[in-house]
Amino acid sequence: MNGLHDVGGMHGFGPIEIERDEPVFHERWEGRVFAMALAMGKHFGITLDRSRFLMESVPPYDRVALSYYERWANRLFQVAEMRSIVSASEAAGCRAGVTPEAGGVSATALTKDDVGGLFNTIRSSCRPISAPAVFAIGETVRAKVMNPKGHTRLPRYARGKLGVVIADHGGHVFPDTNALDPPREDPRRLYTVKFAATELWGAESNPRDSVCLDLWEPYLERP
Repeated sequence: MNGLHDVGGMHGFGPIEIERDEPVFHERWEGRVFAMALAMGKHFGITLDRSRFLMESVPPYDRVALSYYERWANRLFQVAEMRSIVSASEAAGCRAGVTPEAGGVSATALTKDDVGGLFNTIRSSCRPISAPAVFAIGETVRAKVMNPKGHTRLPRYARGKLGVVIADHGGHVFPDTNALDPPREDPRRLYTVKFAATELWGAESNPRDSVCLDLWEPYLERP
């Protein structure tokens, strides 16, 4: 979907500030939000792509005004309401600093071993597909001009631009359908496509620069 989250190539945001010796969490509450997101993952029952779509769906002002982990906290409330773990009034109370009374939803507490498993489990998106590759390595392709209402991994700045296929990664879960509720993996072939900076940003760009994007087959077409 189009929105303020897709800021690649947009002007007006200033330079990226690199914080020397940046801590993992700037405030203790950020670590708690991160832990809550991990702990509630299996109870929420949403995919990574659905989670990204929810983050993309926040109002533009919140996207700018809220910090990174404030947006994570907001997503926790979103999904908790969707899954009837908390009511809308309880979520509003929590945002206002009111601790809700214990409800009727039961949840199994995580053990120390469970937490280790959350970090150490490899969740591959690779999937077998039988369909042959539509595009060959070395072939020139065009990223489609598309404006879907749902989630997509095709950035706006690449749409309509020409690039060259430099790698074929085989079948992978298709994020556009995996972001639905309920999700559909619908595996599609994934390529790495190399775009010249001059193609993306214009003649004033450094002709030696390029950008490589991992793009699914439905995002691409022949010129």
